[in-house]
Amino acid sequence: RYGGEEFLMVFPETHLETAARLAEKLRSRVEENEFQIGTSEVMGNLTISIGVAALSADQQADSTSISVLLNEADQALYRAKRLGRNRVDPAASEPNLSKQEIRDQD
Repeated sequence: RYGGEEFLMVFPETHLETAARLAEKLRSRVEENEFQIGTSEVMGNLTISIGVAALSADQQADSTSISVLLNEADQALYRAKRLGRNRVDPAASEPNLSKQEIRDQD
C-alpha cells in the first residue's frame, strides 16, 4: 500500500508494454469478480484505474529516477481517472496503448 487508496507494484526488468499488459489483466480480473464484506454483504463488482511507468534500459535506479518514475505513474493514474476510470494508462513518455491494443498483445 503506497498511500490511501493507492497501491504500488514493482516489476523488475519489465518493459512498459509488458507492465501495462499485466496491469490490464489485474484490472480485468478485479472488474470480473464480486467482492463481499464479511460473510453476508455483497458489494458487487469493483473497478480500478492504473497508471503505469517504467525506467528506460539506460536509466539507473537512483533516488532521482525513482522519484520521477513515481511521479509519472501518479500522473498516468490521474489521467486514467480523468479519462473515464476503470482503465490502464501508461506514462505519457511511452506510446499510449488502448485496452484493446494491450489485450491484442497477449
